[in-house]
Amino acid sequence: MNEVKKIMQQAAALADDELITQPLKQQGSWPECVHLLNKKSLLAIAAALGAQRPLLIRGEPGTGKSHLARAAAALLERHFISTVVQPYTEYQELLWTFDHTQRLADAQLMSLSGDAGKPVAQGDKQKIPIAELLAPSRYTSPGPLWYAYDWIDASKQICKTAYQPEPTEDNKAPDAQVLLIDEIDKADISLSNGLLEVLGNRSFRVPHRAQAIGGGKQTTPLVILTSNSIRELPSALLRRCVLLDLSLPTGKELISYFVKVGRAHFPLMDDKVLSAAAEQICEDREQQAKHSLKTGQAEYVDLLRAVQNSGKTVRQQQDSIEHLANFFFKHQAND
Repeated sequence: MNEVKKIMQQAAALADDELITQPLKQQGSWPECVHLLNKKSLLAIAAALGAQRPLLIRGEPGTGKSHLARAAAALLERHFISTVVQPYTEYQELLWTFDHTQRLADAQLMSLSGDAGKPVAQGDKQKIPIAELLAPSRYTSPGPLWYAYDWIDASKQICKTAYQPEPTEDNKAPDAQVLLIDEIDKADISLSNGLLEVLGNRSFRVPHRAQAIGGGKQTTPLVILTSNSIRELPSALLRRCVLLDLSLPTGKELISYFVKVGRAHFPLMDDKVLSAAAEQICEDREQQAKHSLKTGQAEYVDLLRAVQNSGKTVRQQQDSIEHLANFFFKHQAND
Protein backbone atom coordinates (compact mmCIF):
# COMPACT_ATOMS: atom_id res chain seq x y z
CA MET A 1 0.00 0.00 0.00
CA ASN A 2 1.13 3.55 -0.71
CA GLU A 3 2.85 4.92 2.43
CA VAL A 4 0.93 8.18 2.46
CA LYS A 5 -2.39 6.40 2.04
CA LYS A 6 -1.48 3.97 4.83
CA ILE A 7 -0.68 6.75 7.31
CA MET A 8 -3.78 8.73 6.29
CA GLN A 9 -5.99 5.72 6.98
CA GLN A 10 -4.43 5.28 10.43
CA ALA A 11 -4.99 8.96 11.18
CA ALA A 12 -8.61 8.84 9.99
CA ALA A 13 -9.34 6.03 12.46
CA LEU A 14 -8.22 8.19 15.43
CA ALA A 15 -10.17 10.78 17.39
CA ASP A 16 -8.39 14.11 17.88
CA ASP A 17 -7.46 13.25 21.48
CA GLU A 18 -6.78 9.55 20.92
CA LEU A 19 -3.29 8.06 21.10
CA ILE A 20 -1.81 4.91 19.59
CA THR A 21 1.17 3.10 21.10
CA GLN A 22 4.10 2.34 18.80
CA PRO A 23 6.68 -0.12 20.22
CA LEU A 24 10.28 0.77 19.37
CA LYS A 25 13.02 -1.85 19.26
CA GLN A 26 16.47 -1.31 20.73
CA GLN A 27 18.80 -0.08 17.99
CA GLY A 28 22.39 0.97 18.53
CA SER A 29 22.42 3.43 21.42
CA TRP A 30 18.64 3.90 21.22
CA PRO A 31 16.86 1.92 23.97
CA GLU A 32 13.78 -0.22 23.61
CA CYS A 33 10.70 1.82 24.52
CA VAL A 34 7.29 2.93 23.28
CA HIS A 35 6.06 6.16 21.72
CA LEU A 36 2.53 7.54 21.72
CA LEU A 37 1.32 9.00 18.43
CA ASN A 38 -1.68 11.24 17.96
CA LYS A 39 -3.66 12.15 14.85
CA LYS A 40 -1.76 15.40 14.30
CA SER A 41 1.61 13.64 14.25
CA LEU A 42 0.39 11.01 11.80
CA LEU A 43 -0.94 13.66 9.44
CA ALA A 44 2.34 15.57 9.61
CA ILE A 45 4.26 12.43 8.64
CA ALA A 46 1.86 11.86 5.74
CA ALA A 47 2.24 15.47 4.59
CA ALA A 48 6.05 15.25 4.60
CA LEU A 49 6.01 11.95 2.73
CA GLY A 50 3.52 13.18 0.15
CA ALA A 51 5.37 16.44 -0.47
CA GLN A 52 8.79 14.74 -0.34
CA ARG A 53 9.89 17.46 2.05
CA PRO A 54 11.71 17.29 5.40
CA LEU A 55 9.57 17.28 8.53
CA LEU A 56 10.63 19.91 11.06
CA ILE A 57 9.39 19.11 14.58
CA ARG A 58 9.48 21.96 17.10
CA GLY A 59 8.65 21.89 20.78
CA GLU A 60 9.98 22.06 24.31
CA PRO A 61 12.57 19.45 25.35
CA GLY A 62 11.18 16.13 26.49
CA THR A 63 8.05 16.05 24.32
CA GLY A 64 9.24 13.05 22.31
CA LYS A 65 10.44 14.76 19.14
CA SER A 66 13.34 12.37 18.57
CA HIS A 67 11.29 9.27 19.37
CA LEU A 68 8.64 10.47 16.92
CA ALA A 69 11.24 10.02 14.18
CA ARG A 70 11.85 6.46 15.38
CA ALA A 71 8.10 5.84 15.48
CA ALA A 72 7.77 7.12 11.91
CA ALA A 73 10.43 4.64 10.78
CA ALA A 74 8.65 1.79 12.59
CA LEU A 75 5.26 2.71 11.11
CA LEU A 76 6.68 2.95 7.61
CA GLU A 77 8.87 -0.14 8.07
CA ARG A 78 11.88 1.92 7.04
CA HIS A 79 15.41 1.80 8.40
CA PHE A 80 16.17 4.47 11.01
CA ILE A 81 19.46 6.40 11.13
CA SER A 82 20.28 9.49 13.13
CA THR A 83 22.80 12.19 13.94
CA VAL A 84 22.85 14.82 16.69
CA VAL A 85 23.88 18.37 15.78
CA GLN A 86 26.43 20.04 18.05
CA PRO A 87 27.22 23.78 18.39
CA TYR A 88 30.37 23.29 16.31
CA THR A 89 28.77 21.09 13.60
CA GLU A 90 29.11 22.41 10.04
CA TYR A 91 26.61 21.57 7.34
CA GLN A 92 29.20 19.83 5.16
CA GLU A 93 29.76 17.21 7.90
CA LEU A 94 26.19 16.04 7.34
CA LEU A 95 27.10 15.39 3.68
CA TRP A 96 30.75 14.29 3.66
CA THR A 97 34.11 15.00 5.28
CA PHE A 98 37.66 14.83 3.95
CA ASP A 99 40.46 13.36 6.06
CA HIS A 100 43.32 15.75 5.23
CA THR A 101 45.38 14.51 8.18
CA GLN A 102 45.38 10.88 7.08
CA ARG A 103 46.18 11.78 3.47
CA LEU A 104 49.15 13.89 4.59
CA ALA A 105 50.35 11.10 6.89
CA ASP A 106 50.15 8.57 4.07
CA ALA A 107 52.06 10.87 1.72
CA GLN A 108 54.77 11.42 4.34
CA LEU A 109 55.02 7.67 4.98
CA MET A 110 55.50 7.05 1.26
CA SER A 111 58.18 9.74 1.20
CA LEU A 112 60.06 8.06 4.04
CA SER A 113 59.78 4.67 2.37
CA GLY A 114 61.05 6.04 -0.93
CA ASP A 115 57.81 5.38 -2.82
CA ALA A 116 56.83 9.03 -3.23
CA GLY A 117 59.09 9.57 -6.25
CA LYS A 118 57.91 6.42 -8.00
CA PRO A 119 54.86 6.06 -10.26
CA VAL A 120 53.69 2.97 -8.33
CA ALA A 121 53.95 1.58 -4.79
CA GLN A 122 54.35 -2.08 -3.94
CA GLY A 123 51.19 -3.55 -2.43
CA ASP A 124 50.70 -6.98 -0.87
CA LYS A 125 50.19 -8.70 -4.23
CA GLN A 126 50.34 -5.97 -6.85
CA LYS A 127 51.77 -2.59 -7.60
CA ILE A 128 49.33 0.29 -7.07
CA PRO A 129 49.73 3.71 -8.72
CA ILE A 130 50.70 6.42 -6.26
CA ALA A 131 48.01 8.69 -7.72
CA GLU A 132 45.41 6.05 -6.91
CA LEU A 133 46.68 5.52 -3.37
CA LEU A 134 46.43 9.26 -2.65
CA ALA A 135 43.23 9.82 -4.65
CA PRO A 136 40.82 12.18 -2.84
CA SER A 137 38.05 9.57 -3.08
CA ARG A 138 40.01 7.31 -0.70
CA TYR A 139 39.86 9.99 2.03
CA THR A 140 36.28 11.19 1.52
CA SER A 141 34.00 9.87 4.27
CA PRO A 142 30.19 9.77 3.79
CA GLY A 143 27.96 11.69 6.20
CA PRO A 144 24.40 10.84 7.28
CA LEU A 145 22.74 12.53 4.29
CA TRP A 146 24.94 10.55 1.91
CA TYR A 147 23.76 7.32 3.52
CA ALA A 148 20.17 8.55 3.48
CA TYR A 149 20.15 9.43 -0.22
CA ASP A 150 22.32 6.55 -1.46
CA TRP A 151 23.17 3.89 1.12
CA ILE A 152 24.78 1.54 -1.40
CA ASP A 153 27.14 4.17 -2.77
CA ALA A 154 28.08 5.38 0.73
CA SER A 155 28.82 1.81 1.81
CA LYS A 156 31.26 1.40 -1.07
CA GLN A 157 33.46 4.27 0.08
CA ILE A 158 36.85 3.23 1.42
CA CYS A 159 36.96 5.91 4.11
CA LYS A 160 34.23 5.70 6.75
CA THR A 161 35.85 7.50 9.67
CA ALA A 162 33.43 10.39 10.18
CA TYR A 163 30.03 8.75 10.55
CA GLN A 164 28.64 5.26 11.05
CA PRO A 165 24.88 4.79 10.65
CA GLU A 166 22.79 2.37 12.66
CA PRO A 167 23.22 -0.96 10.82
CA THR A 168 20.30 -2.92 9.42
CA GLU A 169 19.32 -6.17 11.11
CA ASP A 170 20.50 -8.26 8.16
CA ASN A 171 23.42 -5.95 7.27
CA LYS A 172 21.92 -5.40 3.84
CA ALA A 173 21.20 -2.09 2.13
CA PRO A 174 17.78 -0.78 3.26
CA ASP A 175 15.05 -0.13 0.70
CA ALA A 176 14.12 3.20 2.31
CA GLN A 177 15.11 5.21 5.37
CA VAL A 178 14.13 7.79 7.95
CA LEU A 179 16.98 10.15 8.85
CA LEU A 180 16.79 12.11 12.11
CA ILE A 181 18.89 15.28 12.28
CA ASP A 182 18.42 16.05 15.95
CA GLU A 183 18.52 19.51 17.58
CA ILE A 184 19.40 21.45 14.46
CA ASP A 185 18.92 24.74 16.30
CA LYS A 186 22.00 24.11 18.49
CA ALA A 187 24.33 24.96 15.60
CA ASP A 188 25.04 28.31 13.99
CA ILE A 189 22.53 29.54 11.40
CA SER A 190 25.08 28.77 8.69
CA LEU A 191 24.33 25.04 9.10
CA SER A 192 20.65 25.57 8.31
CA ASN A 193 21.48 27.85 5.39
CA GLY A 194 23.97 25.33 4.06
CA LEU A 195 21.32 22.62 3.92
CA LEU A 196 18.82 24.65 1.90
CA GLU A 197 19.90 23.44 -1.52
CA VAL A 198 20.42 19.85 -0.38
CA LEU A 199 17.00 19.53 1.24
CA GLY A 200 15.34 21.41 -1.61
CA ASN A 201 16.89 19.37 -4.42
CA ARG A 202 17.14 16.10 -2.45
CA SER A 203 20.65 15.63 -3.85
CA PHE A 204 24.14 17.12 -3.59
CA ARG A 205 27.56 16.93 -5.17
CA VAL A 206 30.83 15.71 -3.72
CA PRO A 207 34.15 17.09 -5.04
CA HIS A 208 36.07 14.82 -7.42
CA ARG A 209 32.90 12.86 -8.29
CA ALA A 210 31.11 13.05 -11.61
CA GLN A 211 27.69 11.92 -10.35
CA ALA A 212 25.58 13.69 -7.76
CA ILE A 213 24.42 11.87 -4.63
CA GLY A 214 20.68 11.27 -4.57
CA GLY A 215 18.36 12.57 -7.24
CA GLY A 216 15.96 9.66 -7.40
CA LYS A 217 18.34 6.69 -7.40
CA GLN A 218 16.35 5.12 -4.57
CA THR A 219 13.26 5.84 -2.49
CA THR A 220 13.40 9.41 -1.19
CA PRO A 221 14.31 9.31 2.51
CA LEU A 222 12.08 10.95 5.09
CA VAL A 223 14.35 13.53 6.71
CA ILE A 224 13.17 14.68 10.14
CA LEU A 225 14.68 17.73 11.83
CA THR A 226 14.04 18.61 15.46
CA SER A 227 14.34 21.96 17.19
CA ASN A 228 14.05 22.98 20.84
CA SER A 229 13.69 26.60 19.66
CA ILE A 230 17.00 27.62 21.23
CA ARG A 231 17.51 29.98 18.32
CA GLU A 232 15.31 31.07 15.44
CA LEU A 233 15.72 29.08 12.26
CA PRO A 234 15.97 30.88 8.90
CA SER A 235 12.67 31.41 7.07
CA ALA A 236 14.17 29.83 3.94
CA LEU A 237 14.57 26.54 5.83
CA LEU A 238 11.02 26.74 7.19
CA ARG A 239 9.69 27.13 3.65
CA ARG A 240 11.42 23.92 2.62
CA CYS A 241 9.95 21.90 5.48
CA VAL A 242 6.63 20.53 6.63
CA LEU A 243 6.17 21.92 10.15
CA LEU A 244 4.90 20.11 13.23
CA ASP A 245 4.72 22.00 16.52
CA LEU A 246 4.45 19.70 19.53
CA SER A 247 2.97 21.11 22.70
CA LEU A 248 1.67 19.53 25.87
CA PRO A 249 -1.99 19.94 26.87
CA THR A 250 -2.88 22.22 29.77
CA GLY A 251 -4.89 21.90 32.96
CA LYS A 252 -6.66 18.64 33.72
CA GLU A 253 -6.09 17.48 30.15
CA LEU A 254 -2.36 17.39 30.85
CA ILE A 255 -2.86 15.10 33.86
CA SER A 256 -4.98 12.77 31.73
CA TYR A 257 -2.37 12.84 28.96
CA PHE A 258 0.47 12.06 31.37
CA VAL A 259 -1.47 9.10 32.78
CA LYS A 260 -1.84 7.69 29.25
CA VAL A 261 1.89 8.11 28.70
CA GLY A 262 2.67 6.46 32.03
CA ARG A 263 0.32 3.56 31.33
CA ALA A 264 2.04 2.92 27.98
CA HIS A 265 5.52 2.89 29.56
CA PHE A 266 4.58 1.12 32.81
CA PRO A 267 1.52 -1.06 32.06
CA LEU A 268 1.68 -2.84 35.44
CA MET A 269 1.77 0.34 37.55
CA ASP A 270 -1.38 1.27 39.43
CA ASP A 271 -3.40 4.22 38.07
CA LYS A 272 -3.29 5.85 41.51
CA VAL A 273 0.50 6.10 41.27
CA LEU A 274 0.35 7.31 37.66
CA SER A 275 -2.14 10.01 38.61
CA ALA A 276 -0.25 11.12 41.71
CA ALA A 277 2.97 11.50 39.76
CA ALA A 278 1.15 13.37 36.97
CA GLU A 279 -0.40 15.78 39.47
CA GLN A 280 3.03 16.44 41.00
CA ILE A 281 4.63 17.18 37.60
CA CYS A 282 1.74 19.47 36.64
CA GLU A 283 2.10 21.32 39.94
CA ASP A 284 5.79 21.78 39.21
CA ARG A 285 5.00 23.12 35.74
CA GLU A 286 2.66 25.72 37.22
CA GLN A 287 5.50 26.99 39.41
CA GLN A 288 7.70 27.24 36.31
CA ALA A 289 5.14 29.08 34.19
CA LYS A 290 7.36 32.15 33.78
CA HIS A 291 10.55 30.20 33.09
CA SER A 292 11.83 28.78 29.81
CA LEU A 293 12.96 25.53 31.44
CA LYS A 294 10.01 23.40 32.53
CA THR A 295 9.51 19.96 34.00
CA GLY A 296 7.68 17.89 31.39
CA GLN A 297 6.93 14.53 29.88
CA ALA A 298 10.49 13.21 30.06
CA GLU A 299 10.70 14.05 33.78
CA TYR A 300 7.33 12.38 34.36
CA VAL A 301 8.56 9.11 32.82
CA ASP A 302 11.84 9.36 34.77
CA LEU A 303 9.95 9.94 38.02
CA LEU A 304 7.77 6.90 37.37
CA ARG A 305 10.83 4.77 36.67
CA ALA A 306 12.38 5.86 39.97
CA VAL A 307 9.10 5.26 41.80
CA GLN A 308 8.74 1.81 40.27
CA ASN A 309 12.11 0.81 41.67
CA SER A 310 11.46 2.36 45.10
CA GLY A 311 8.84 -0.08 46.34
CA LYS A 312 6.49 -2.86 45.33
CA THR A 313 3.20 -1.81 46.92
CA VAL A 314 0.99 1.03 45.72
CA ARG A 315 1.35 2.74 49.10
CA GLN A 316 5.14 2.57 48.98
CA GLN A 317 5.22 3.99 45.45
CA GLN A 318 2.80 6.79 46.32
CA ASP A 319 4.90 7.76 49.33
CA SER A 320 8.09 7.78 47.27
CA ILE A 321 6.65 10.38 44.86
CA GLU A 322 6.77 13.01 47.61
CA HIS A 323 10.38 12.17 48.45
CA LEU A 324 11.71 11.88 44.89
CA ALA A 325 9.75 14.42 42.86
CA ASN A 326 11.84 17.41 43.95
CA PHE A 327 14.89 15.94 42.22
CA PHE A 328 13.10 16.01 38.88
CA PHE A 329 12.05 19.65 39.28
CA LYS A 330 13.88 21.58 36.57
CA HIS A 331 15.17 25.07 37.26
CA GLN A 332 18.04 27.34 36.32
CA ALA A 333 20.68 27.95 38.98
CA ASN A 334 19.90 31.66 39.07
CA ASP A 335 16.10 31.34 39.15
